[in-house]
Amino acid sequence: MPNRRPEAHDPPLLITENRATFARIYDSLLEDLDTQAVIEKILISSMAQKRIEIERYDRAAAAVINMCIRPALADLLNELLRDEDEWPFEAEEDAETIAARWFTDEDTKQKILRLLRKLNLDESAIVAKAMELAEPQLAPLQHLIRSAESRFYKALRVLEDYRAGPLGRLRRPVAPTIDGQAIESAPRARLSGGR
Repeated sequence: MPNRRPEAHDPPLLITENRATFARIYDSLLEDLDTQAVIEKILISSMAQKRIEIERYDRAAAAVINMCIRPALADLLNELLRDEDEWPFEAEEDAETIAARWFTDEDTKQKILRLLRKLNLDESAIVAKAMELAEPQLAPLQHLIRSAESRFYKALRVLEDYRAGPLGRLRRPVAPTIDGQAIESAPRARLSGGR
């Protein structure tokens, strides 16, 4: 279990997500952005949470499309076979049954692929149809993805502004000056008192 970081509070996660993923993203951002200051770590924690959200919505979008594959294949078979002279399956089978067998019967899958090739199509036609069917559910997810991305980049801009501003400059060491001229700082010699 990763060390608890006070500046990176526990993000709200779904039961299908784990804190190790958040910690990995957070640690990567810390390293990439070379962060030491606590306020920067708080911003990076927010950025890591947005990355988790983006990944969550991306997975959800993929799941929505995957759930539409079978009905999409059935719709596609109905459309394609309407004008097809040869039905490559048993006549009593309907498109729903054949689409269900795509996932369990390799022979059926190969017959469907041959039919698609005959019509200059491939599996991407099934995915395209699934995306069309999934569109009502994908639109809100796309909005959530854009919103999380926007908030991620906003936090990055705030971090950049903080670093460029007076508080950010205070955290960087300043070279000593005499009469406005920077002087080299030599390492201090150790005192002979053993300190």
